[in-house]
Amino acid sequence: MKTLRMFAVFAVVAMSLFAVAAEAQEIAVYFGSEMSSTKQVKSFEPFDVMIVVDGIDDTINAVEYKLNLPDDIIVMGSQYWNGTTLVIGGANAVDGTAVALGECVNLAEALGEQTSIVVATLEAMAVNTFSQAAVTISEFTGTPSNPATAPRYNNCVNNQVYLTPVNGTLQGVTVPTEQSSFSRVKSLF
Repeated sequence: MKTLRMFAVFAVVAMSLFAVAAEAQEIAVYFGSEMSSTKQVKSFEPFDVMIVVDGIDDTINAVEYKLNLPDDIIVMGSQYWNGTTLVIGGANAVDGTAVALGECVNLAEALGEQTSIVVATLEAMAVNTFSQAAVTISEFTGTPSNPATAPRYNNCVNNQVYLTPVNGTLQGVTVPTEQSSFSRVKSLF
């Protein structure tokens, strides 16, 4: 009887751990090749913004989300997953971005044991100085025939999996300027 109770306890613990693991499916913003969630940026110096879907437990063939950038940040270029066949909307699209990855991606076969995939890499730049700003991911707005939804991905058997957004933070770096005065200018002559 004691063994049966221990088995039941282990079964409940295992199911709890599985449920926690299943909830870890996220779409996150990372910066630079170091894949950091924060980045110090200087005005007019390009940097990379990456959109990563993490916690995929099976396959993936499409993603939809909306990237919200601060007003002082512009996107100069974008690259989507390995030969993407279709991108609806762009990095600064009002409705958001839907990315069809081209074919079914089985992460175990394509990337080994990884459970994450970089679906977009954007080259961005700050055009003004700022102290700190959040880069967020929110719902794909869609159209009347495709109502607004939380960020999600589609697996290869057409099941839609909702993703938890993980935001990033940009910290502006102000380059100090040398103070000059009229008397200092006069001393040059």
